[in-house]
Amino acid sequence: MILDERNEFADAVALNTGAAGSYLIGDQIDLGVARDIGNGEPLHLVITVDTEIDAGASGTVQFHLASDATAAIDPTTGTKHLSTPVFTVGSGIAAGTVLYAGPVPMEGNAYERFLGILQTTGVAAVTAGKVNAFLTHDVAKWKAYADGIVTGRSRHEVRTLARTAATAWTAQRREEALRGIGVEQVVWVSVLDARTSRQCLLLDGTVFEVGKGPRPPLHPNCRSNVAPWTGSYVGKRATEDGPVPGHVNGQEWLRSIPADRQDLILGKRLGRAFRRGEVDLDDIVGDDLEPLSIDEIVAKGLKVA
Repeated sequence: MILDERNEFADAVALNTGAAGSYLIGDQIDLGVARDIGNGEPLHLVITVDTEIDAGASGTVQFHLASDATAAIDPTTGTKHLSTPVFTVGSGIAAGTVLYAGPVPMEGNAYERFLGILQTTGVAAVTAGKVNAFLTHDVAKWKAYADGIVTGRSRHEVRTLARTAATAWTAQRREEALRGIGVEQVVWVSVLDARTSRQCLLLDGTVFEVGKGPRPPLHPNCRSNVAPWTGSYVGKRATEDGPVPGHVNGQEWLRSIPADRQDLILGKRLGRAFRRGEVDLDDIVGDDLEPLSIDEIVAKGLKVA
């Protein structure tokens, strides 16, 4: 599917580099003008990074789909229909990152005539970066512009990107709902099976303040979630081996499964080192929650035979 430029908000549009605040970026879509965006089919919004986003220390960025009576959509009074997660820029958000790929709400606040994208900068100004943003009726088939980041990717890759971005959006909405009902802490919950990543197993059972700490998805096709923390574990939880006590966390579960399945998750060398007690999950996952290579683990002074 080739995009109709009338359905685009941004084609490699530079982000606003002003101080912390909200800004209108890119073009606006006039809903009062007829356009072909899929004969009655659900609409999806896609936002991707065209050029790496950088910001000052602790800088964050978030995007909103908003509408207003005029094309100059007011960041303060315009109607917000959806918001992406808040992204910590850190060492940069790489080109090609899908920031959002999910459905446009058809319920809730009424849409005004003009539709556009707002950028909210937090803590420190964005110093560089460009984004693409557009409407489509099929996130599995979208192809962004002649220089788009999806050109050359398989449909499987695109679906993975879209699914992961939708997971992030859902997690953000869930946390907002928990905060709204007074929940103060959440517990990380990972799926306990041989397809779960080492970083998700490491975080499983960890309690965080609402709005603080890492949040799913940690990686493409991440299946982890967070749940309200009540102060104690109740009952049992599911694993691919059957129910276990609710207090069993990912690392404990990993220790309990057969060696061949540990090796599916860790690889044979790390699996052997794990069983010998030479490494734990926190030894083989970096501070950035990315899995470490064997060389990186050995460089820490750990033995991996």
